[in-house]
Amino acid sequence: MIGRRRALITGASRGIGKACALALARDGWDLIIAARTVASGTGAVLPSSRSGAESLGAVALPGSLDETAEQARALGADVTIVAMDLTDRASVVAAVESAGSFDALVLAAIYQGPGNMDTIADLAIEDVEHVINATFVNQIALIQTALPTLLQRQCSVVNITSFAARYDPPAPAGEGGWGMAYAAAKAAMHRVPGHLHVEFGGRGLRAYNVDPGNVVTEMAKATNVGPTVGGDPPEPIGDVVAWLCAGTAEASAWSGKTVVARKMLAGWATPER
Repeated sequence: MIGRRRALITGASRGIGKACALALARDGWDLIIAARTVASGTGAVLPSSRSGAESLGAVALPGSLDETAEQARALGADVTIVAMDLTDRASVVAAVESAGSFDALVLAAIYQGPGNMDTIADLAIEDVEHVINATFVNQIALIQTALPTLLQRQCSVVNITSFAARYDPPAPAGEGGWGMAYAAAKAAMHRVPGHLHVEFGGRGLRAYNVDPGNVVTEMAKATNVGPTVGGDPPEPIGDVVAWLCAGTAEASAWSGKTVVARKMLAGWATPER
C-alpha cells in the first residue's frame, strides 16, 4: 500500500500558510507545520515599520500551530508540529532536519517586523539585514537542507511570492505602498523556483511561485497599516497551492513559472477543482 503524502508548510500558524495546510489536509495529505507561534495566545510581533514598533511595541496576533494542527487533524491528517523562527538560521535548518521525509514544501513563512513598511529614508540598516536574511537568505539555507529529500522524493516546492516582488508600489510605504526592503527580499526569493526548475527539473523536482494577490493579513488588521488591510481571504490560495502540490501533468506544466492565484481561480470550472 502506498503511504499518504506528507507536506512541510512554513508559516502555518495563520494566514496563507494555515490555509495551505488545511487545503492539503482536505486533499488527504499528512502535514509537518512550522512557525514561530506554537501555542495559542503567544503570537506577537513588532509592527512592520520602525515608527510603529517604537510607538506600539509588540502587537498580539491570533493563530498558532496548535490551532492549525487541531483543525487539520479533524480533517483526517496526521500532523507534526515544528517550531521555527525565520530570523534564526539554526532553527530553520533544525526544523527541516527534524521533519523527516516529505513530498511537498510550501514556503509561506515571512519575516514580520520593522523594515517591511519603512521608506528608504527611514530604513535602519539593521532592519534591512533582518528582512533580507529572514525572507531570503535563511530560506535558501532551508532549501539547501531539504534538497536531498526534494530530489529523492521528486517533490513539489511552492514559494508564496508577492506582487511587490515584480512591480513598483503605487505609493510610498504607509500611503498605500510597501517598503523597498520587503520588495527586494521577496524579489530575491521570487527567483528561486525558476532556478530550481532549471537545475533540478530534469530530476523530477517541480517548483512554482504563487502570487496570492491582495490577501488580508493579521498584521495589517492588528495595526491598521498596509495595503492588505482590506484584502481577500487566504483560503482560496490554499486550494491553488494544494492543486500544484498534487503533481498532476496539468499542474507540473507550471513548474518554473509564476501562478497568479486569482487568475487561476477565475479560470477553474468549479471551486472544487
